[in-house]
Amino acid sequence: MHPATAALLALWQQPLRALTLEPAAWSAVLGAARRARCAGHLMVRLREAGVIDRLPAPVRGQFESVSVLVAERAAQLRRELEALGEALAPLGGEVLLLKGAAYQAQGLPLAAGRIAGDVDLLVTRARLPRAESLLLGAGWMAQRLDGYDERYYREWSHELPPLRHPARSLEVDLHHALTPALAGGGLDESAVLAQARRLEPFLVADPRDQVLHCAVHAFKDTELDGRLRELMDFDLLVRAHGGADPVAFSAALIERALEIGGASPLRWAARYATAWLGTPVAALAQPPGLAARRVQRRRWAVPSWRAWWMDRLMGASNLPGAISRPAAPAQLARLLLQARYHRLRMPPARLLAHLAHKSGARLRLR
Repeated sequence: MHPATAALLALWQQPLRALTLEPAAWSAVLGAARRARCAGHLMVRLREAGVIDRLPAPVRGQFESVSVLVAERAAQLRRELEALGEALAPLGGEVLLLKGAAYQAQGLPLAAGRIAGDVDLLVTRARLPRAESLLLGAGWMAQRLDGYDERYYREWSHELPPLRHPARSLEVDLHHALTPALAGGGLDESAVLAQARRLEPFLVADPRDQVLHCAVHAFKDTELDGRLRELMDFDLLVRAHGGADPVAFSAALIERALEIGGASPLRWAARYATAWLGTPVAALAQPPGLAARRVQRRRWAVPSWRAWWMDRLMGASNLPGAISRPAAPAQLARLLLQARYHRLRMPPARLLAHLAHKSGARLRLR
């Protein structure tokens, strides 16, 4: 592990280390955090530990600049949500906020470090045409795509092509599912919607489902460069929703994952979040009683052979290191994980056809 990466993860697990870091170490840590796009998450973690105000002035200045950007994007997100609430009012409030929009609407500490880039909404497939029509009628516009990409979004993906209002800068991603349509093994969106609670004029998911969706997004639907940031989302969500009883919350997470899907991504998220970030997902390890432990191992434990190769690939490719070009082993690890990412989104035959089409398009463009 690169020293900057090790220092970043150690600082996350033990925030009081921040009070003893030298300026050169801070330069390495902040550089790694910015490359992983998680400087805002680090700021939240240090703020929760009460150490931000005790840091050297130059370091505080770095975090203040991050805070200004977060606040600016949060204001944009509030304006977008107000406009979306008005435009989608005919749907009767049956629109679920996802990810950053949901975190901000609930006032979770996590939102204070997320730099919003888009707004993710979920409606049922039956309501999708009406929702799209309402947004287009209110001024949102879809980007122009060729016939293949249009079909990809509408038949094989889990969302429509991104929409953007010409008067504002945030994209709107309108989902009809929580995982790509061809992926399989994702969350049951109907079960998520059934347990959602109202937060006018929208809905937000049950806390367990928010954590599960974060895990699914990290390990089935996120490019490699975003994995550490997604794991930090996972960590902060568990800390916010788990409260004073992380054991009970963790047990509830497992049961919910086995009920609505997402068990495999949750296993991986829990494995790396606990190892890298010290996430308190306590019940995933040792439930009381020998019989209970045996049952949990059968239902939950990651097979050792899969853990062996995933540990090596994840450590080599998903952690920020130096600015320079990654070494050959890290490049190979990224290639293999990228292949896994695409394989989870499409069955092999469709994936080969998709890659052939995209390769041909690139050659024609050149």
